[in-house]
Amino acid sequence: PGEIWAVDYEGIILSVDFDPFRDAKTAVIVVALPKTRRKGARRQHVLVEEPMLVKALETERRLMAPGTRLLSITLATFARRFKMLQTALGVRFPVTPASLRAGGATHEYLRSGDINRLLLRGRWASHRSLLHYVQECTTAMRAGLETPEVRSRVLELAALAPQAVAEAYGW
Repeated sequence: PGEIWAVDYEGIILSVDFDPFRDAKTAVIVVALPKTRRKGARRQHVLVEEPMLVKALETERRLMAPGTRLLSITLATFARRFKMLQTALGVRFPVTPASLRAGGATHEYLRSGDINRLLLRGRWASHRSLLHYVQECTTAMRAGLETPEVRSRVLELAALAPQAVAEAYGW
């Protein structure tokens, strides 16, 4: 997750940048110094297709000055707040921010089953490393959500997220 903290104004590219007569449907986040740059591509990107996230990136970039970073909090602050959120939800086995990548990969794998697309989207250097993520996370998925109460709270919070994001941005 640390790579996202380096993203700045120039690292957010919207599809509207290439076609100004259309709304932004996708965004590209440029990963200038990927941790896998010695084994793979030296410059990498992440394709963002989730409409709410694309809209949030479009709004953020409009508010940013060139050269400024996308995120103003530190990774350590995010990690503390992430842990506090899990505690408030009653998650018995909290995960770290590093688990978000594995969780996202597992979610996408279970949704689409398309390993090749996931390999590109997640910027994995090999099928073997991606399969390790998916296997580990799939078998551990329910560890923190083993009670119906915790699962219910997490799903309720997830359902509120779109409204909270919209209110935060004034949409």
